[in-house]
Amino acid sequence: MPLPDAEPKPNKANIYEQFSHIKVQDFTRENLDVVRKPLNLNSESEDVLRRILLVGLASDQLSIGGPIPGSMDVFKIIVDTSGSGVTGFGDGLATVPLGQVWQLYGLSIAPQGVSGTISSEVRIFGPGNISTEFVSGSSSSGSSYPLQEDFGPFFIGGGSKIQYEATGTFTTMELRYCAVRVR
Repeated sequence: MPLPDAEPKPNKANIYEQFSHIKVQDFTRENLDVVRKPLNLNSESEDVLRRILLVGLASDQLSIGGPIPGSMDVFKIIVDTSGSGVTGFGDGLATVPLGQVWQLYGLSIAPQGVSGTISSEVRIFGPGNISTEFVSGSSSSGSSYPLQEDFGPFFIGGGSKIQYEATGTFTTMELRYCAVRVR
């Protein structure tokens, strides 16, 4: 049932005209952004905003009560010399895209070829490239271990990135964590 007195009428609505050839299950976040980005927040946009919400919910590209379905992934950062590596979010992006928020769960380290003590630091870089130490730890173990037992959940927003730094003697160090997109 169309919105009562909606303007434009559903058959002339931009979101339906642009994407009438796409099945709901194939509708992407990028499709949603095409319609959302040029809008102004004013009373004339109210019907369009309702349609965006409706289509976004139906296609699992928006959520009003928790994680976005199908967005959970396990991410990893590999450091192969004493130094640092930067994570990617979705499609290999090095920074969380603006408008997105991810919830992080559990960090673990998978070391290879460890000799002596290894120190690990995870930093969050904000949009202004200002960083803060997130978690850190040291180990002389050559087997996988959680970086912090009582971690999370933690949220990271648009324009931010995660950096992992390992120091010591090793072949490779791999930081793994689970993340789910909540916005």
